Amino acid sequence: MQHNQASLVPVIPTVQRDPATRRFGIIFLITLAFVTVGVAIGIGVGNLAHYNYFPPSNQTNVPPEYLFNITYG
Repeated sequence: MQHNQASLVPVIPTVQRDPATRRFGIIFLITLAFVTVGVAIGIGVGNLAHYNYFPPSNQTNVPPEYLFNITYG
């Protein structure tokens, strides 16, 4: 068994376990999570406000046969 093989994953010793890098990563991921949740809430509230003024409608002027033909034909 060889123990002197190079690591398959490159490691930069100056970055590994660097407190500033770790702190930046944590802050970055937390900020990304807040932005993601904010966007989801914004989309949800926007949809609710939209449907208060425009009720959902599934009416179409396209006959079902045409839709069937372009889908399966």
